[in-house]
Amino acid sequence: MAPLGLLVLSVDFPVVRRFRRKYEVKIGRWWDARKANYKKSKKHNGEDAPK
Repeated sequence: MAPLGLLVLSVDFPVVRRFRRKYEVKIGRWWDARKANYKKSKKHNGEDAPK
């Protein structure tokens, strides 16, 4: 519960808000790259080919 409370409080504190935003962007970019690599590997392995 403590991490969730800190996340809610981060809206009110500029220093914490910047820290949270920085990591939101970092995690979002990581997630997008991960999805792109997954799709690329499925296409390369022929798993998306019509049957």
